[in-house]
Amino acid sequence: MRTALERSPQPTCQKRARGKSHRTIRRDPLLISRLDRSRLLRLLGALQANEFDAQRVDDLRFEVERATPVAPNALPSDVVTMNAWFRFTDLTSAVVRECAIVFPKEANDSEGRISVLDPVGIALLGYRAGDVVSVNAPGGERRLRIDVVTYQPEAAGDYEL
Repeated sequence: MRTALERSPQPTCQKRARGKSHRTIRRDPLLISRLDRSRLLRLLGALQANEFDAQRVDDLRFEVERATPVAPNALPSDVVTMNAWFRFTDLTSAVVRECAIVFPKEANDSEGRISVLDPVGIALLGYRAGDVVSVNAPGGERRLRIDVVTYQPEAAGDYEL
């Protein structure tokens, strides 16, 4: 999976990931709460190799490890975090959707709860309102714009979700 930020006029740099693939990295880093980082690393450590697509697990690990950990009370309120509700627009299809990124056992697409191991969940975690991210999803490459974060647990002081 590749993700690329289009909003920022700042230059990007290429970083070699696994194998021959490259990912575009922003110079202003992705942000992740220290609590989310710890929980996600525990999840990644507990996953069985055959339980999920190994590439998705590797992609999530890559994103978590490259994100800058921030104290939950210092995280800007417009960052997409675990359990944050946000609205995004699929610029490829013009579909607007409201959802939250959740742990795999809590995922329910019909309720708008996207698994953090879904390509869209992996791609949007850590980005901010206004960012446009390209994601290689099962239906092909899509450009997604995060319109607004309507609820972020860290901003509300809800650290134990």
